[in-house]
Amino acid sequence: MVCGIDIGGTKMQCAVYSKSLEQVASSRLPTPGHDYAAFLRTLADMVEAADEIAGEPQAVGLALPGVVDDDGLTVSAHVPCINGKHLVADIERTLGRPVVHDNDTRTFTLSEARGGALDGVSVAVGVVLGTGVAGTLCVGGRPCTGKRGIAGEYGHIAMPPDLLDKYDLPAQKCICGAAGCAEQILSGPGLLRLGTRFGATYGAVERLLEDMRRGVPAAQRTFDAYIDCLGYFVSRLTLLLDPDVMAFGGGLSNVDEIYARLPEAAEAYLFDGLGAPAIAAPRFGATSGARGAAILALETGARFPGTPVPHATREPRARDPARPAGLAVIAGSIFDGDELLENHAVLLRGDTIADVLPLSRLSGDAGIRTELGNDTLVPGFIDLQVNGGGGVLFNDAPTAETIARIGAAHRRFGTIGFLPTLITDTFDTMRRAIDAVERAIGEGVPGVLGIHLEGPFLNAERAGVHDAARFRVLDDAAFDLIASSRAGVTVVTLAPELTDRETIGRLVDAGVIVCAGHSAADYEQARRGIEAGVTGFTHLYNAMTPLQSRAPGMVGAAIEDEDAWFGIIADGHHIHPAAFRIAVAAKRRGGALLVTDAMPPVGTRLRRFEIGGKTIRVKGGRCATADGSLAGSSLNMNDAVRNASRFADIDWFEAVRMASLYPARALRLDGLMGRIAPGYKASFVAVDGRRRATRVWIDGVRRHG
Repeated sequence: MVCGIDIGGTKMQCAVYSKSLEQVASSRLPTPGHDYAAFLRTLADMVEAADEIAGEPQAVGLALPGVVDDDGLTVSAHVPCINGKHLVADIERTLGRPVVHDNDTRTFTLSEARGGALDGVSVAVGVVLGTGVAGTLCVGGRPCTGKRGIAGEYGHIAMPPDLLDKYDLPAQKCICGAAGCAEQILSGPGLLRLGTRFGATYGAVERLLEDMRRGVPAAQRTFDAYIDCLGYFVSRLTLLLDPDVMAFGGGLSNVDEIYARLPEAAEAYLFDGLGAPAIAAPRFGATSGARGAAILALETGARFPGTPVPHATREPRARDPARPAGLAVIAGSIFDGDELLENHAVLLRGDTIADVLPLSRLSGDAGIRTELGNDTLVPGFIDLQVNGGGGVLFNDAPTAETIARIGAAHRRFGTIGFLPTLITDTFDTMRRAIDAVERAIGEGVPGVLGIHLEGPFLNAERAGVHDAARFRVLDDAAFDLIASSRAGVTVVTLAPELTDRETIGRLVDAGVIVCAGHSAADYEQARRGIEAGVTGFTHLYNAMTPLQSRAPGMVGAAIEDEDAWFGIIADGHHIHPAAFRIAVAAKRRGGALLVTDAMPPVGTRLRRFEIGGKTIRVKGGRCATADGSLAGSSLNMNDAVRNASRFADIDWFEAVRMASLYPARALRLDGLMGRIAPGYKASFVAVDGRRRATRVWIDGVRRHG
């Protein structure tokens, strides 16, 4: 096998390939753009995980941004921390092996020329529209470059003054030192800058494009100007290089409207009667650059010392379709979500479970094997309420980087899927949180399933640690904000007595999962909320009306209803173990879900943190304000499962279901997650004899916390 890594301005894409270029696994992490040590650590972690999949150290090919100068220094890269560094030498020292490398646009073009959009094309150009803009001429299937490796830096072609004047655009200073370069307009950041000229200010390209498709005038004018400028750029490349086909890569290559409108826009700047070249989308999508880096490693004969790497053009060995193939994970036992299986293996193909089969059926052609000894595999844990972890709080810095850090802290304890949870805050912070989740999912941050907005549509009588001064009614503006998320699942917690049933119904119709919590609703009001569309209850018992003999309250409604579910915190502080046991015993099976309500201390030794100006102290695992009010928890899912089994006196595997299958069902993801079964995501956890999480896989890739 061989490993290819594409280093981008916002993400690093790693993919593992067989000798016949069949993708075995892939992963994507945010690029630590301003921390060189973190950058090298992230790269090393990705290679270590790839080696684990392959079962041995692999040859590594790198797709690098910018160029490497005569002194071996990286220059003109859109990853600030690597500029001026001996990047290749430092990577080789960090990995303990030689690597092969080339510019990322050339690896992208190489990939598409080998079985992709440019395969068989005599003269082609690959263009990357990402954090920067660059391209590569490809003749006869071979990307072209010169002695210094700078051919294809087309993003530094200057845009003409009359085109800049047409849209009142400044000649923006470029990383190369010049002003008015094409990439200052045509890159992802350039498109966002262009939007500000038309009053369309966005934190993410996806939001701008969504508004453009919805007919928002400022967004439409922005995209019209972008297509015009891109048309000019393509016309110049056409006159210079005369390609038959031009293929686009990078984040903006996913925009369908580019392919529909660009040929006509380019022809407006070409000689009359001279058509634009064919414009093609990449066949291999986001992994194309990493695939090209892997091809580079294969075709240059790169190898880890003592480990030969076969040539990519060798014909793959014929395979009997009746025999299993892929990565096999073998454990002492496997709990598939229904029963405990002995002497079985989980067979993976990409990010999916291909089969769960007895060891007697596992052939010698099963691919790479990972042996876990006596450990038990269980479905990975899913947490619907994660405020923080790894020393950070989502509210304090609602960014994709914060989400990645929180996820890394929690997956040490078996969490393979989670909802970053924003407690009551301003609308501006809510927008940034939604944008951050969309970006995290788009960048492939492991485990992010969507967002949980816990407030601000709550009741001040049951505020808890939330800032009641920021509570508000769920009006049309709030509805539009909640429903604006386009990535993953959206959960909102609200007080049903303060929200009319029509609004709850509209949220449900928009695909939002509505939960009740931080509420003073009595039993009857809670029932009316359920009838309107409420399906879940946030942290049962806490911040809601209690169960009493003549007033069942919200707790009674949550336990009684056969279709609704509730989240419950098994830390021994939020709920007495006896109250926990009563709730789980009284609820229909599958209706009680474990949540952590986790705060920054998870995965750290943090003993205090801040929420909205309040100091929260952590003592004995209890997070509380100075007056003793609870403020989330320091609980992780591994401990929650153990505690639930003990508190409720239930089988440990039933507690696993409360942390995996039942949350997946609540999020309507139970066809993909919550079981170890064919067709499900390859996301599971290995636990040792003491039932502590030891290894975690997310989407077929072993992850480290």
